[in-house]
Amino acid sequence: MKLVTVPQLPLEGPKDLVLRFPDEWDVEVFNMAGHDRPAITMDQIRAALNQPLGTPPLRELAKGKQEVVIIFDDYTRGMRWNAVAHAVLADLAAAGIRDDQIRFVCSLGTHGAATRTPMVQKLGEDIVSRYRIYNHNAFSLDNLHLGKTKTWGIDIYANPEVMACDLKIALGAVTPHPINGFGGGSKNILPGIVSYQTIVDHHLKSFKIAFDAMNEAAKTGAQSTVGLGIYDPGNRPAIDVDDEAATMVGLDFGINVVANGRGQAVGIWAGEIGQVFVEALTDGRDNYATVPAVDKDIVIANAFYKANEPMIALLPAGPSLKKSGGSVVLVANMPEGLTTHYFQGDWGATRQGRPPHANAVNLAATVDEVLFYNEYPHPGASWWIEPKEKITHLSVWDDVIAALQRKYPGEASVAVYPNADFQYLRDSDGKHSHHDIPPPH
Repeated sequence: MKLVTVPQLPLEGPKDLVLRFPDEWDVEVFNMAGHDRPAITMDQIRAALNQPLGTPPLRELAKGKQEVVIIFDDYTRGMRWNAVAHAVLADLAAAGIRDDQIRFVCSLGTHGAATRTPMVQKLGEDIVSRYRIYNHNAFSLDNLHLGKTKTWGIDIYANPEVMACDLKIALGAVTPHPINGFGGGSKNILPGIVSYQTIVDHHLKSFKIAFDAMNEAAKTGAQSTVGLGIYDPGNRPAIDVDDEAATMVGLDFGINVVANGRGQAVGIWAGEIGQVFVEALTDGRDNYATVPAVDKDIVIANAFYKANEPMIALLPAGPSLKKSGGSVVLVANMPEGLTTHYFQGDWGATRQGRPPHANAVNLAATVDEVLFYNEYPHPGASWWIEPKEKITHLSVWDDVIAALQRKYPGEASVAVYPNADFQYLRDSDGKHSHHDIPPPH
């Protein structure tokens, strides 16, 4: 048997999953460029805080402040913040800020609330045991109206606990995003700590713009202007509206990181969030870029960093298969199950939390079938994938191989994407491949 190891459960280690393949299969692993970059050190973290972009150092900003909030991304993102948070807390202490003046707020958007366990996974037992940690409530009637954004005219209603603080800090990771090009930056604010209606208005607008662009690309064969890893500094309304929301909220200090194939931070930037985001995504464009596989019978798409939102891991699959079609194995191990999503989730076979199919991943024509491999069976976990009849749920790897061997009884060519949920396909000419995935019409 041939063995390939892929990462799993980033907030729990991470851990390794060994996948076994028949000897007669040609198996090739496609890592992103930054897969093996070394993790940042505490000295690098301190240097970023002491030499920020566009703001004074954090310990200077903190002097004389009365109430401090540290906003952090939620459990649907695999970044662990313990080391960075400790450096931030050390600077706050140096500025005379007491523990009882500090709180953390998890920027959930419309995701389900975090319990203590994921808070510990994200921040560390020592921090959760010592500081107040709160979930954002998008449905709160106390969310404060701050006005409308110039871009898109979105009414911003923001978390009142955040707005009561006179020093606002945000921790976020920059990874490829199917609409913004890259997530991170001001997304900790919008959608992170705003109201449900603000998020609905924002998402419906961004979906329409993105899907129109991808549909046009699908019709013409041209490169899409929207998608994973695509960033045009002159045409970025989805990012601009997020930045406007961050300004309205009064975000004082942002920290962004990029990650390696183990989900570790490998680069860090701090300061004014707009500048921080651009520097981080500039690094991320190369860090997450992956030379695409082509003409494969089978694609193994491992969801690692966002395994509880695994549908994005399907995006590298279509362009990597033979034009005549092939099979995709979506590996998505998530003991906690698919994340609760109040806007985009399903609430029963006939009830959806979103406009019908507003954010589904429509499988490319080259995808004959998806074998959804999850060691923690959860048949409801495919609610972002269409059409449903192409999906088979399996929880034993030997059953996955047996199903594939029935279709490919002899030799087969196989591509493995170990970080399919945050690596993106870019060939040597800089052309992106993922726009072959058709969006909803």
